[in-house]
Amino acid sequence: MKKIILLCSMVLVAAVAVFAGFWDWATPYQGPERDVITLVITGNYKSSRAMADVIQYESRQPYILLPYKGAKGIFFCPAGPNASALEIPAEQLIQFIGFLDPQRIIILGNEDYVPGEYRKLLEFNGFSPVTFSGDWNKVAQDVAGLMHLQRLENNYKQVMASLQSNYIPNQGKELSQPNDVVIVEQNSL
Repeated sequence: MKKIILLCSMVLVAAVAVFAGFWDWATPYQGPERDVITLVITGNYKSSRAMADVIQYESRQPYILLPYKGAKGIFFCPAGPNASALEIPAEQLIQFIGFLDPQRIIILGNEDYVPGEYRKLLEFNGFSPVTFSGDWNKVAQDVAGLMHLQRLENNYKQVMASLQSNYIPNQGKELSQPNDVVIVEQNSL
């Protein structure tokens, strides 16, 4: 009888250990530091991208960078110091956002930054994005209020001052996509 109880308890411990290992692998965004609470979506332009970077720095939340006019490539930029950007095929964007399951989506910029087709696609698939556009300093103030980020406005002003002081005309085309990019194949999602 003691052998049967010992055997059953060993099987139970082994099953729990296997399930715990599987659970960690199966939930890559589990936990308060990895949950996607707010997903920021914006275009790949200087002001909007700087705003998304500052929001990411302040909140540790990812953003999606849409291509500028005439360019290709949608990039998911996760939070974290060693995180690499993922290039997402346009036809899988909504599926990817569904996988992230954000509690809210913030769109930075008007239709010049985020074309209407993306907005309609989000709304059609059940997402209700909040849009901030206009004066970027006012956008920083409004987003800071929504996300409770106390230093967002000042940090954004500092980043923009730094970018404008280092600006050299016709020298920024190499920086049109994130530095570290992992390309996602269509069949991998």
